[in-house]
Amino acid sequence: LDPFSLTRSWFIFDVVSSLPLDRFACRVSLQDPSLRVFKTLRLLKLSRLVRGARILQVWHSATTSQYVKSAIRVIQICSSIIFAAHLCGCFWRLLIDLVDCRIPADAVLPAVNAECSCRADSDKCQAWNWLQRFDPVLAEDDSRPGSKYLIAIYFTVITLGTIGYGDVLPTNDTERAYAMVLALAGAIFLSFCVTALSNMALVGNRTDRAIEKSLKNLTHFMGRAGVSNAIAVRAQRELRHTARQAPFLVHPCLSLLSTRTLNEVMDVVTAETVGSVKFFKELDHECRAWFARFLRPCCLHPGEYLFKALELGDGMYWIVSGALDVLDFGDSRTLAVVSSGNLIGEVCIIAELGTPYRLNSVRARTPCSLLCLARHDFDEHLKPHFPTVYKAIAEIAEVRMRLAGPDVIREQHQRYKRLGLSRAAGLKEHKVELEGQLRLVRRGLRRLSAASEVPSVAPSRASVDGSRSPVARLSR
Repeated sequence: LDPFSLTRSWFIFDVVSSLPLDRFACRVSLQDPSLRVFKTLRLLKLSRLVRGARILQVWHSATTSQYVKSAIRVIQICSSIIFAAHLCGCFWRLLIDLVDCRIPADAVLPAVNAECSCRADSDKCQAWNWLQRFDPVLAEDDSRPGSKYLIAIYFTVITLGTIGYGDVLPTNDTERAYAMVLALAGAIFLSFCVTALSNMALVGNRTDRAIEKSLKNLTHFMGRAGVSNAIAVRAQRELRHTARQAPFLVHPCLSLLSTRTLNEVMDVVTAETVGSVKFFKELDHECRAWFARFLRPCCLHPGEYLFKALELGDGMYWIVSGALDVLDFGDSRTLAVVSSGNLIGEVCIIAELGTPYRLNSVRARTPCSLLCLARHDFDEHLKPHFPTVYKAIAEIAEVRMRLAGPDVIREQHQRYKRLGLSRAAGLKEHKVELEGQLRLVRRGLRRLSAASEVPSVAPSRASVDGSRSPVARLSR
């Protein structure tokens, strides 16, 4: 047993507060003011309340719910205010015993401004303090301690709050000095409480404020760029969906975590999206957490296109909820319906298949929620780090290529080739136009150079060095 450890714990406070101080005080003559100070030792029993504050702090550190943290913080602040008011009120009552102030007995009460001008051993003196000035009858009545305590707390609150109604007033220098200390401490304490409550509200809504800030910036950008209202509404809807399904993308706060902790956090945060897809349930924890970090949520309303045929494939999609229609090239016939849990758009991501474009158009049949994996994330991270997962996705894409049939693939390839030729023809026309403009510029330069060559017998210094000629200026 280490005896020094007792001094660093609550042993001393427990021993002193466990002493029968009340019985000892009853056996002592309490008429002597110096012995009344002995009553203050009973305040050590209040030190046990600090244990409750430590328990609340442990709960605050252990919980992960922001609402529970806010509730615990409010309890801590309210408890601190009540405890401070109790101690200050008890000290007001203690000042009556500590300061033996007396005034002449024939003084008119309560409208008297006399100081402690009477000796304590004189029979023609009476006690004079803040409680005597407020209510002389209550000050002499020892059967109403509750009323005295309530008035002391009331005096404390109006002093700490710097209200000062004027009904309870200090009567001597000691009480005035204590009132000034309370007023100054009250201003500091009140500002601390207000700051703590405001910070607690800001911390509780930090993610919501980050989302609202992103929406506001997006709205301002759409307005200044002249984007149509339909596109702006769709962009805001996608941002809200992203913030709801993956709030860490809008409010990045996980960059300082270790890889192991980050994987565990991502697995919990994306349990309703990534964890609900059958494809990811069969993966190990590390691979699933990696997918959760790189997948981007998106949403579609009925009738909206996910992509159209012959578009370059920029990503693949997993359907979290809803259903999609796979259409033919003319979007006139539904070839298949893909429901939740399935993968779509993976054919154009696999480079070995040689089809970087979309084979079919895909349109939302019902409201859909999807997860998108971009092409660059697929090539840079998934393919080198998780080759078995890449092989499984490649096998799925190869099966779908065989199901589509060689005729359909050949036809789509011819269409894509014609689209490329039309794009090349457009670029060729643009190139011809640029070459014509370049010829006109060169012709103008030659004319300007010919006009600047004027014969002269004694050319000036500026003409010799050519620094002021039009051709020199144009060359510079």
